[in-house]
Amino acid sequence: MKANASSPVDSLLSAVRESPDLESCAQAFGKAISLLAGAEICFINLHDAARNVLKCVHVVLPPEMEHLRPTYTNFIFSAGSDNHRAFAEKSIININPENRNTFSAASQMAMDRWKLRQIVILPLLTLAEHRVCAGSVALMVRNKEIVPEKIEALCQWLGEEVMLLYLHMNYRAISEGATSVRDAETEIDSMLEFVAETANLTNIEEIHPAVLEEFVTRFDQDFGAIWMVAGKNLQCVASHAINPNIAWFKHWQKVAAEHPYSATDARDGAVSYVFHIGQHLMLEDIPTTRNLSMPKKDAKLVGISESLLSALVYPIRRRGKPIGVLGLYSLRKSRGLSATEVERISYWSDFLGAVIENAKIHSRLEARSAELARSNAELASTLESLRQTQEDLLRSKKLSALGAIVAAVAHELNTPIGNAVSIVSTVEDDIASFEQAIKEGLRRSTLEQFVQDAKFANGMIERNLKRAACLIQDFKEIAVDRTTAQHFAFNPSEAIRQMAFELSREKGSIPIDVHLPEPGDITCDTYHNPFCQVVNNLTSNAMLHAFHGRSSGHIWIEVAETENDNIRVRVTDDGIGIPEDHLDRVFDPFFTARLGKGRSGLGLYVCYNIVTSVLGGDIEVSSELGIGTTFTFTFPKKAPVGDAVPVKAMQR
Repeated sequence: MKANASSPVDSLLSAVRESPDLESCAQAFGKAISLLAGAEICFINLHDAARNVLKCVHVVLPPEMEHLRPTYTNFIFSAGSDNHRAFAEKSIININPENRNTFSAASQMAMDRWKLRQIVILPLLTLAEHRVCAGSVALMVRNKEIVPEKIEALCQWLGEEVMLLYLHMNYRAISEGATSVRDAETEIDSMLEFVAETANLTNIEEIHPAVLEEFVTRFDQDFGAIWMVAGKNLQCVASHAINPNIAWFKHWQKVAAEHPYSATDARDGAVSYVFHIGQHLMLEDIPTTRNLSMPKKDAKLVGISESLLSALVYPIRRRGKPIGVLGLYSLRKSRGLSATEVERISYWSDFLGAVIENAKIHSRLEARSAELARSNAELASTLESLRQTQEDLLRSKKLSALGAIVAAVAHELNTPIGNAVSIVSTVEDDIASFEQAIKEGLRRSTLEQFVQDAKFANGMIERNLKRAACLIQDFKEIAVDRTTAQHFAFNPSEAIRQMAFELSREKGSIPIDVHLPEPGDITCDTYHNPFCQVVNNLTSNAMLHAFHGRSSGHIWIEVAETENDNIRVRVTDDGIGIPEDHLDRVFDPFFTARLGKGRSGLGLYVCYNIVTSVLGGDIEVSSELGIGTTFTFTFPKKAPVGDAVPVKAMQR
């Protein structure tokens, strides 16, 4: 696009080439391209490579919008903005009423508030061999649109002139970078001092006002506020003024607290807009803008503070993501804060984000610790209650079991003892008759009958007394422990094989084959007699209960070594099996399916007691109806430490 030698554009181009600094160069450049494009508004945005941000270095505005110049000068465009997109993608963006909904909320708001017809954003590309994108230029028109042919011509013109802007920007960035390093060092020292003063603040409700007061004082503002994300809203969590007792400020505080901004709709007001774009917004000479259209919430807050002259709304970030918004307001300065002060606020804003985030984490940890402490207290109380309940249940169970066994054993003892008493009574009658017969003259037949009856009675008494003695012995076996047993080294397989006769004595009327373990070299040093008693009880239990209704049966006894120096013994039968609802109770004391039929229900309980308390092992049962039952007990080769005194190994 060529301009006449005497045209205003040509003069501006000369000014661009002769400019000594970025400000004058950008000003001439902006006016020139605005004239060429016929745009009422123009943003010149350059990429600051040192900070990796896209910043507006100059803005061309119509007279009625001149008060907005401080707001957009040095404005940073976020990655989600259309200006940044044109720069990053090196593409042309053409926004009009038909396609506006596909672009950013900021562009849509600008079209509405400034009554725009079109926004054209062009990348600032050099014409060098290795093309460089220096930034973007946003052209905004209210009347005549910029046609595609003119857009193409503008791109060609920009390529010829943009290099000067690019060089000026790099020089400025280098100069500002050195200054920023010095400023950053100063701010870090201030932050460390502030941290030292507030190190004991961990409650988030205390941190908000403390940090806000520091902001207001440090940057010479009259009042300020902090909004933090709460769900879908930005809630005012703190407000502070140099003179907090002014009536209008109390009203301002109340309105700010009761009317949160939206965290999802950027059009809800300045706070929402800054949170959405993630960049600050400078509002200067506010009295000039009071009569202009603005969101209801902003208008309400501005209306309360009638003396308000300027404001800065800045995002509070954590790890680059906005978590809240800071507002600083001045009643004395219409020009607001300088670029250097805004840079300093950026440090403090990020610092505030880190402090708030750490306080939240600390609060969550404290709450969690308190919750864990309460839970632990409740758990301890519950465990104590459970322990007491278990003791009560155990005591109740023992009493119930004791009552059952007393009744059962009383019944069992009553039969043999009652029989013996009856027989003794009969014998006494026979003796009296025999004495009378002697007096009258004893016959041989009478003597023979008396002797025969006496033998029969003696046998009956002996059998009944033995039965009573067996029941009493069962009780004695319940109490077996290490204090009454001795341990020594023996071969468990050999010990079982030596019990062959004892294991087969209760076979009864049906043939039952007992398959003994194969001889082996397994040895253990444990309690011999209790071990043998367990094997004997398990085998007897199988003989008595496993083969009802069967014509024959088999019992297998196996011995094997397991891991961790343990020995496993299995007693398996091919009998009728145990009902599933009985499996959990077979080791309970006094449980038997034949209580009152000559059995006390103590045999398996004695096994359980010996294995767990004396041998230091475990015992379990598995069964399948119609297939058979297996009892397995495992115990360590070396007997548990007990009170019994070991004896020397002996052969049995």
